[in-house]
Amino acid sequence: MNPEVAQQMTAVLAEAKARLRALSASSEKEIASMTASFRTLAIEANKNLALAASVVKCVDSESVGSVFARVQSLCATVRELLGLRLDAVSQILGALKTVGNRLGQLAGVTRRQEAVALQFKALSVLTRVEVQSLGSVGEGFQHLANELSEFAANVARETQELAGMMEDRRHSIEETKEIFAAGLPGLRKEMARIENDVGQAVEAISARLAQLAKIPETFRTCVEQTARQIDGVVAAVQGHDITRQQIEHVEEALYLIVSRISRPRDAQSAAGEGWSLTSAGLTIQIGQLKNIQDTVGTWTSQIGNCVSDIQRLSASEMAGIGSVVLEQERDLSAQIAGIEQLQQASQAHSQTVEDTLGGLSSLLEIVNDHLRRSERIRDGLHLLTLNSIIEARRMGQRGVVVSSLANLINVSSEDWNAITEESKQVETEIMDLVRQTDRLMEAFSEASSEKLRQDQRQTKATLEDVRKTAAFVDKQASEMHTITQEMQATAADVHRTQELLLASFAGLAAALSGVQGVSRDLAAAAPQVSGEQDVEQAEQLFSSCYTTEIERQILRAALNGTAMPVPQQTFEGNSVELF
Repeated sequence: MNPEVAQQMTAVLAEAKARLRALSASSEKEIASMTASFRTLAIEANKNLALAASVVKCVDSESVGSVFARVQSLCATVRELLGLRLDAVSQILGALKTVGNRLGQLAGVTRRQEAVALQFKALSVLTRVEVQSLGSVGEGFQHLANELSEFAANVARETQELAGMMEDRRHSIEETKEIFAAGLPGLRKEMARIENDVGQAVEAISARLAQLAKIPETFRTCVEQTARQIDGVVAAVQGHDITRQQIEHVEEALYLIVSRISRPRDAQSAAGEGWSLTSAGLTIQIGQLKNIQDTVGTWTSQIGNCVSDIQRLSASEMAGIGSVVLEQERDLSAQIAGIEQLQQASQAHSQTVEDTLGGLSSLLEIVNDHLRRSERIRDGLHLLTLNSIIEARRMGQRGVVVSSLANLINVSSEDWNAITEESKQVETEIMDLVRQTDRLMEAFSEASSEKLRQDQRQTKATLEDVRKTAAFVDKQASEMHTITQEMQATAADVHRTQELLLASFAGLAAALSGVQGVSRDLAAAAPQVSGEQDVEQAEQLFSSCYTTEIERQILRAALNGTAMPVPQQTFEGNSVELF
């Protein structure tokens, strides 16, 4: 071989060796910086994972998950209770209307009683006149006249009292009817509005809680993926120690090859054995450098992917969801407060109903008292009628006027009897209406409101858990957002370090290109050497340069012409060294 060619080869290989030496020196600083940065990222990622896990656990709690069922149960209870009360109010309105009609009948009865009382008063006057005209003959009739006068005065007084009380009751019931009639449509409308608003609020908070449940899990998954990438990069960077050793071993092998090329050879050596070993050595170094290049490319690419994922990692959506849930919870709480106000309004109607029914009860007492008086008056009228007939017969021809008066008393008594029977019928109908309203009032009882109060307590407790959850998520998400921003700032520094590192490893491609060029020149200058390699001798010569399994695999593949092993990250440092 031409000495000048050999000299050029040694110069190129020496330059490649120098590039590798410079690469090792220049990359150490960036590797150390990269290692520190990714250790920081690993710590920050673990913090975010812990925070996200606590949020997921909190959101998955039974209390938060039961909010829908609790609120829906409350809504169902409200609809049922208010529906019953609205129906009760409607029926009570009908009952009050009927009571009003019956009071009108009683008013007519009272007026007729007043008319009868006036008849008695007139009869009393006629009786007194007749007593005076009879003189001593009518002394026996005097007692009847006194009784009739006193009776007429009592009937007039009692009928006036009854008329006044009836009018008061009728006025009170009419006022209640007006209140109910005016309030019922508004109560129905308000119930429909509250029901609609609560339904919308439940749907809104349901969607937000579903979003709240989804976002932390998604974020945690992203952080877990990023954390795994970070761990892989940390292991890869730490595994750079193997790559550094490979570079150093290639340097040693290149030094050995340069020494063989520079050594004086006789014609036989130049023609065969020496150059065949050199060619084998160059093939081995090309395989080693390609493996180093692929390995470095793999983990520098992994660094780039990891940095990109960190830059995309965001807790901002979760940082805002807590406040949104709190807002929705406040809206729902306001709707539940509206339900309470509606229930209180219906309870106020209940009090009005109770007051009115209390008036009906007092009205019954009045009617019963009046009936007792009417019956007493009726019995008195029977006695007066009987006495007047007896007195008229006793007086004979002189008792014609007395007999007429007795007939008039008898007619008035019959009128009074008819009025009394009608009063009994009205009393019976009013009593039935009171019983009916008593049953309807059960819809306004404390017992009917107990389930509503229980549902309200449970819903309030559940919403309190939602408030706590949302506040906790808001706090944790804020911390995660801060940590994520710190990770992104660190990732930006890593990106700059990565660029410096890639610039340092650019010398690797130049060194590989130089070795490949020498191999081609050798093949061109001594084409016969490629078929004369002694694999065993070459392996014995160059195996001393390599101490790791991957290097030995590359050596054997280069010598035997088999496929080179695919670079894989073992992340095990020097533990894979053979010796």
